[in-house]
Amino acid sequence: MVMERKDFDVEKLWRNPTPYMENRAKQFENRDWFAEHMDEIWQKYRGRVVAVWDKEIKAVGRTADEVWAALGDKYPREGVMVILVPEEEVFKVPYPADMVFKAPAAY
Repeated sequence: MVMERKDFDVEKLWRNPTPYMENRAKQFENRDWFAEHMDEIWQKYRGRVVAVWDKEIKAVGRTADEVWAALGDKYPREGVMVILVPEEEVFKVPYPADMVFKAPAAY
């Protein structure tokens, strides 16, 4: 049985994304930039928590709380990628969904 909704237009949603959808897309862009630059980020910030927005590191701290405090309300929370740069070398950078659902870092 297929449910039809007359009040919901998927095509309209894709043509006019919500702010949440735009911010999530930005988070994935930030993740891809982070993965591409992981070697240099790891050299400089290992063991620290960093916030990535618009393909730039915007804040660095010892904890995520420190980083969020430094960011304040300058950037939408849904779009900023806040991640711990591990002490050891990394071979796979998790996607935002991996962090939310606590999926293992390596598959």
